[in-house]
Amino acid sequence: MEPFLTDLPPNGSGLRTIGVCAGIGDNIWLIQKLLHAGEKFAFCMTDDEPKRGKQIFDLAPFVTGHFEYGRFDAFRVLNNNIQDHIPLWRDIKEPSFYLSINHHLEIGRRIEEFLPDLPLSYRIDWATSEFEKMLATKSLSRPGPYIGLYGSSYSSVRSWGFWKAPEWTELAVRVRTLIPEARFAVIGASFDMDLANDLILSLSRLGIPVTPIVGMSLGTVVEVMKKLSYFFSFPSGLAMLATTIGTPTLMFYPKHLEKMIDAWADPKDITSLLYKGMLFCEPEKALAWARDVYGLSTKVEAA
Repeated sequence: MEPFLTDLPPNGSGLRTIGVCAGIGDNIWLIQKLLHAGEKFAFCMTDDEPKRGKQIFDLAPFVTGHFEYGRFDAFRVLNNNIQDHIPLWRDIKEPSFYLSINHHLEIGRRIEEFLPDLPLSYRIDWATSEFEKMLATKSLSRPGPYIGLYGSSYSSVRSWGFWKAPEWTELAVRVRTLIPEARFAVIGASFDMDLANDLILSLSRLGIPVTPIVGMSLGTVVEVMKKLSYFFSFPSGLAMLATTIGTPTLMFYPKHLEKMIDAWADPKDITSLLYKGMLFCEPEKALAWARDVYGLSTKVEAA
């Protein structure tokens, strides 16, 4: 097999083209490296539904000069990942190539070891708009603290075998027992609406203050995350996004991704517990860690 393919569509921008997977998290990791490459790129993304991935590149104009969807799938990217053949960035001279970090992290290798001659930024100043900042402020206008919850969609939950609305509700109830004044922001894309709506309804019926942040732009989500005291997340790019802005985050993982748990976050965040990766568990265990190890109530009071 050739170490790279050159069948990516011409973009007419004069920029080098990089073919990437569709996940938000996958591309956050690449952006954390590529923003140090000293050039902008034309990104061509797999056209897998629901096509939300473009938004992360909209928030990263410092690396994005052009964007389009291509007629290829994730297997094309993974099977022709140029970094498998050319490990150093300075040696990648091709005008177009596929790039993915997924497998590198899944086998437990640290993110710094991917394209190791490029520096890495753990924090990113995403280019959100003034409207998105205003919308986030308006959405979370009541006195907090706010706790973020991301449960994904029922289809994802069935595939991964994780919590449905009752378990997320249980977690929220336990948080409120610990922090009676806590409010919740239920975050999700439009395709997460089924589980998110059930969770919002469940919390509302219990008289627990909840704000829907569902179907809003990714930039608005970024600005909402900046206001959260803590974020509990289904395995998702949203958890990676939260860490890039310093939001305290607990991300759940399935057993088959256990090696990835501490492969990508800032080592300082891991040590300080600002980021925690945890295998799928019961709500009681998740809250026990946040209460007894992280010290959630103390951290919230000190904020």
